[in-house]
Amino acid sequence: MIQTKKDVLRFEGELKGIQKGLENFTENRFNEKIKESWEPLKFIAAKERLKTRPVDTISTLEKGMPINSLVHHGFKTIYDIRNESIEDLRRIDGIG
Repeated sequence: MIQTKKDVLRFEGELKGIQKGLENFTENRFNEKIKESWEPLKFIAAKERLKTRPVDTISTLEKGMPINSLVHHGFKTIYDIRNESIEDLRRIDGIG
């Protein structure tokens, strides 16, 4: 209940505090938060897709890639290749 000038000043202070807090909920702030959350999710989704993407998909990106050699060395999906070093991949016949 507001009865004195002191009550009014207290109430104004509370309202200013609420208003200040609401400034954190702008459209730009929400967009930033969504982007921060979305980036890791995109990475996780891409990683999961690579687990099921057959190694022969590479042939659409690189003509003449020795897919059979990759399969012979145990690579079934693109995900299987992800941690191989360049040196190890170059040892596979047909990869330069």
